[in-house]
Amino acid sequence: MEKIKIKVNRTKDGYDVDALFENGKSMKIPPDFGIPHDANGKDAFLEREKGQIVRVRIEEKEYMKRSQPQYNQKEKVQNPKSAKTKSIEKQSQQTQFEARAPYNFVPLNDIVVQAPELPDFDKYYLDRYTGFIEIELATVTPLYIRRESESSEFFSIDGKPKIPGSSLRGMVRTLVEIVSYGKFKSFEDKRLYFRGLADKSKSFKEYYQERIKNVKAGFLNYDEVNDEYFIIPGEFESFSDVSREFCYKYAENKDEYTCKVWSGKMKDKHNNWKVKCRNNYEDKNIKLTKYDIRDYENDENRRLPSKNAKVLDLLSLTRNKTKFPKGVPIFYSTYKDINCKDRIAFGHTRYFRFPYGHSIEDKILPKDLIEAAFMDFTEAIFGIENAYATRVFFEDLELLEDSQDAFLEKTSPKILSSPKPTTFQHYLEQPKGNQGKLNHWDSDGTKIRGYKLYWHRNTSDNPKDLNSWSEGEIKGDTQHTTITPIKPGIKFKGRIRFENLSSEELGVLLFVLMLPENHYHKLGMGKSLGLGSVKITPELFITDRSERYKSLFDNDNWALGLRVSLKNLDQFVNAFEKYILEKLNLHQTLNLWDVDRLKELKVMLNWEKTQMPDWLEKTRYMNITPQNEFKNRPVLPKPTELV
Repeated sequence: MEKIKIKVNRTKDGYDVDALFENGKSMKIPPDFGIPHDANGKDAFLEREKGQIVRVRIEEKEYMKRSQPQYNQKEKVQNPKSAKTKSIEKQSQQTQFEARAPYNFVPLNDIVVQAPELPDFDKYYLDRYTGFIEIELATVTPLYIRRESESSEFFSIDGKPKIPGSSLRGMVRTLVEIVSYGKFKSFEDKRLYFRGLADKSKSFKEYYQERIKNVKAGFLNYDEVNDEYFIIPGEFESFSDVSREFCYKYAENKDEYTCKVWSGKMKDKHNNWKVKCRNNYEDKNIKLTKYDIRDYENDENRRLPSKNAKVLDLLSLTRNKTKFPKGVPIFYSTYKDINCKDRIAFGHTRYFRFPYGHSIEDKILPKDLIEAAFMDFTEAIFGIENAYATRVFFEDLELLEDSQDAFLEKTSPKILSSPKPTTFQHYLEQPKGNQGKLNHWDSDGTKIRGYKLYWHRNTSDNPKDLNSWSEGEIKGDTQHTTITPIKPGIKFKGRIRFENLSSEELGVLLFVLMLPENHYHKLGMGKSLGLGSVKITPELFITDRSERYKSLFDNDNWALGLRVSLKNLDQFVNAFEKYILEKLNLHQTLNLWDVDRLKELKVMLNWEKTQMPDWLEKTRYMNITPQNEFKNRPVLPKPTELV
């Protein structure tokens, strides 16, 4: 076998893979070999027969051309495959594609665990703990936390780079919420929108078609005096011209006025729509409620099919009386919401985006995750706004290095668009093995996947590498941002102060800070690109209240009554684990990390997974071009299933 180096090149239509020989020559490896994209730059061995590549070995794995069955002419005639059979085979192959993403989910808990009794806030208790946890944080991958909204500089105060305590607090709070089986607070409740005219999930396609089948057309107008929107009902018909980008063209005569609507160029599109209205229809106006207007305004993905992905706002267009004297042509449908109230959904095209009946909060189950009347660990430790004060205080972490040597060059990171919750095959729990009946946001009994976290990804800052996080230069367009990240291997130090914590409460803080070996945290921006992996080492200091006031000075310093509790860190962690396991009735389980739900979290925090040969391929965003990998709605596997 000949020694080679693998070279993966991104092209307009996808990727090319070349074999670079030691003599400087190169040879293209056919795509049938299935060489993974993250093999770029790796040493390999190649075997040829009669000049053709027959085998490639990368590390311990071999790749060969996928063999194709051979048929003679007689067999082809005797065993023809119908178009339907070929379509089914093709779909079967496509649905075997496993969804991938740089994020995954830790499942929701089935119960909420109540925290130990809350102390009074007017005194210190001898049976509780006050002191601080000293944090040493080392960057494992580049780290970036923005100083200001319009700045590319790293967060700093008086020119000194720092990790803000608020960033550390947010990360620790989320982990405490997960491991202590707390209430689920990490969500923004809103209603989502959907379109599924020809979706690969049969149940979802049928649901959309049922919602949209009685669509009507008319003209949307605005009443300035009463601050109301209303629809003048009309009729619509199709026409075959699909040559134009999005635009309107009006015509009017004595009896009626019409408007042709070119809704934008799209692949395989065959027609557009003409909306017409007789002048005597104006006495049959349909008023829109504030809820109908709110639903339309909240649809963040209401974009035209253009390169600039422009957001169309029909409500604003109605105020342009010069251009739209008779109103803006729209399509609308009446329906009843989950409370059986009459509602109207509308859009600028025949197959517009429809609002789901349920919001995100409706899919957080069981309801105790939101409604439990008692306090969980997170509320007890971090406080409740306007009710209970916090008992933990996160200071900014100070840079321990020379700040001049701590930074990488200013650059623009790669652009990656993350799938949103409308991608229900990722964000909702799904049935196994039934691609045609996926759960969507209005499916009965389904619930969200849980806490969204990002995988560790050891990506390169060399823009020539396929999986690099960096563009290698500053991009001035509106799609890019500019950052100045901290290098890997840079250390920061700071404190988390605490007051009157029980053994279990101090234990949960140490549990989420003292991760198992080679398990790291994630902070800052660019997590999906591989930025923000950090290693935290905590050291515990507890105040001895009886010693605190015996003397004023300790040599040249104030006497703080501190004692280092290095040997007893495990006693607090064990107290917390025992408390949770008893509440879960898992008396035989010795380690909380062995509980199935936390196994998913542990996998996500594991840095060693980055050493897997195909890890960057497994944890990349899926593509829309040149091939739409979302088309068949592959389901995102659980973290433990992925590895």
